[in-house]
Amino acid sequence: MAKHIQRLFSPNPPKAGDPLTRELFVDRELELADGIEFLTAGQDFEPRIYAIHGESRSGKSHLARRLLDDVADRFTAVELNATTMGDARLALAKIFSDLVAAVKAELKADPLSTRAQRVEPWMAWFDGLLPLIQGDEKSREIQVTHGVREVMTARFGSVHAAFTEKVADLTDQTATTMRIEQPEDWTLVRHVRRLAELAWYAGGERPVLIYVDDLDLLTRRRHREDDPEAVNLTAFLEPIAESPKVVVVASVRSRYFTTRDKAFHDFVKVRLFPHGLLRQVYQRQIDVLYDGEPVFADDTLARLLSVAAGRVGVFLRYCYQLWRFARRQLPITRERYDAWVEQELRDLMNDPRTARAMHMIGGWMVAGDIGGELPGVDPEDGPLAGLVLRPPSLGDGDLVEVVPEHRQVIKRLVVAASLV
Repeated sequence: MAKHIQRLFSPNPPKAGDPLTRELFVDRELELADGIEFLTAGQDFEPRIYAIHGESRSGKSHLARRLLDDVADRFTAVELNATTMGDARLALAKIFSDLVAAVKAELKADPLSTRAQRVEPWMAWFDGLLPLIQGDEKSREIQVTHGVREVMTARFGSVHAAFTEKVADLTDQTATTMRIEQPEDWTLVRHVRRLAELAWYAGGERPVLIYVDDLDLLTRRRHREDDPEAVNLTAFLEPIAESPKVVVVASVRSRYFTTRDKAFHDFVKVRLFPHGLLRQVYQRQIDVLYDGEPVFADDTLARLLSVAAGRVGVFLRYCYQLWRFARRQLPITRERYDAWVEQELRDLMNDPRTARAMHMIGGWMVAGDIGGELPGVDPEDGPLAGLVLRPPSLGDGDLVEVVPEHRQVIKRLVVAASLV
């Protein structure tokens, strides 16, 4: 078996259709089976967003990736990673453009079918909207049939019954030219829902599945603020999820799910992994991607497992960073681990994004406290994700606790820095 060095210990799930999604999957079979059974039961979906939720970096995205792969033949699916988006409007525009591409793929597969010929007039409208929604133009003229214009320019409520009926019965094929403007946000929401219903029809009446990964992290990594854009996107997705032809699934952290529970259906909860299961993750990684060759000495692996605190994403990221730091001199010893930890903490202390938080943490250590509040910093995201925890024992909000294995190093570095 060849080694796949560049993929070893990646904290991100494989891409759609990648067999590694199945090969690297560990101990989520019950959650997976429940999710598949629910999505494929053939029932109308409750008009809410279906949440795959759990703690930060607990493996939500990998479970979602496996789930989507296993139901791919039952849905017309579009996917979005919210962390790559600038705001809620851009996220919505990405969903729209992906739905356009999905419908076009259906038309291309069987262009002479009766269904394709019925869909074609509607695609002139949505194709015309695309450059407006992507921001390339402010307004434009397009040619559409009278029937399409009648439906698309009407103001419907939350259920577009007339649109659904007219997809299959477009009586007036006479072309007309009309000027359309760049749509407002809520107009775009209606367009996305209408397009999703068209995708349902074009796909042989398969439900449309819209999956948003890390919905609650929209803009957070860039702006380090609360989550107004995530709230906006959640609000945009709610009326889309009301369509019986559409199911919206999102992965979110537990804190966001519990504060927005009226918008979400409790779909799948992803639990943290105990040390034994994290060891299985490690063993699966090296068996599949590294010919089974051990990477860490036993005491080093034990320390990584402890620091990860059950969060598989943190564990894999730390495994990868330590493996790179050690320049692949295997097995990696405890001495190399200690040197890597000190270097990582020095880098955090010198990074303008985290320096203030690190000195606050050091102050807690010098004062003998276990934790406190980090205003303006989300310890579940970014460079601090493996350094601090937000345990229930410290309550809600932004109270955090420092991982015990790092306390003495942080204290020593902060004291040394204060003497300079």
